[in-house]
Amino acid sequence: MPQWAKPIAVRVEDRDRHRWTFWLAVVGLALGAAMAVFGLPPVSIHGPFHFFGIMDPFCGGTRSVWLAVKGDLALSWAYNPVGIPLVAGAVLTVPRILFGFATGRWVNVYVTRVMPLWIVGGTLFALLGVRQQLNVDLLRDPGEEFSFLGVFLNTLPVLVAAAWIVVQRRRITAGPRPARA
Repeated sequence: MPQWAKPIAVRVEDRDRHRWTFWLAVVGLALGAAMAVFGLPPVSIHGPFHFFGIMDPFCGGTRSVWLAVKGDLALSWAYNPVGIPLVAGAVLTVPRILFGFATGRWVNVYVTRVMPLWIVGGTLFALLGVRQQLNVDLLRDPGEEFSFLGVFLNTLPVLVAAAWIVVQRRRITAGPRPARA
């Protein structure tokens, strides 16, 4: 395959250009370990449509990560196949950072062509959504009923983010305020 056709490039460089991945992995692994020790969070973290029986691609993700960290890969895959690669990616980030600190050379990954990644990622995301909807009986808790509080708590971050975006857009489009005389 010619170099221009590769959507991802890997380079070993003198500088770490992805330091945020280490912190993301550390936080993710710490949360996964905490769930493995203490169990799942006692609050509903379902999406807003979950209570209507509509499963999104992220449904079962928390349970999947929890089970992957505990080592039950078969049941983790049943809840959501994304949990296993998330845990594996977080674990693989640790040797990357150790290699970088030990040698002063960092493995950096770059996206060179975005469109193939969008096409493959979008297709996989859509297929995951269909798969999760087909597993609605597994993903809903026994006796789970509709909850306005659950819907409110799950839509609140989206509403706050949307309000923040609206305020930022108005601030940008309004431009600088003229100085008072």
